[in-house]
Amino acid sequence: ETHFEAEERILFPAVRAGFLRTVAKMEDQHAQVREAAAASEEAAGSGAADFFPLARRFHALLEHHLIEEERGLVALLGRFLQAPLERELVEAFRRSAQNNPGRSR
Repeated sequence: ETHFEAEERILFPAVRAGFLRTVAKMEDQHAQVREAAAASEEAAGSGAADFFPLARRFHALLEHHLIEEERGLVALLGRFLQAPLERELVEAFRRSAQNNPGRSR
């Protein structure tokens, strides 16, 4: 399970009602990053000349998403998430990371 998959399976359903627009934005960004990653991986595998522009696009989208996530969703959660749910989410992400080392998308 990737970091994105863990967010989509664990975090987003838990907070969607209170942060609908923010969660929708994060899901849209996940889709954009996945599409860019797939395009750059395909270009790398085929030796396509557009690999570097595609890889730069992937990097830019991922970097933008991480900044948005940190400033948006994480900041909101820090202010509004109640301690029991916060602990449950942190533990679920820890388990996901332990079960899937090295997978980040």
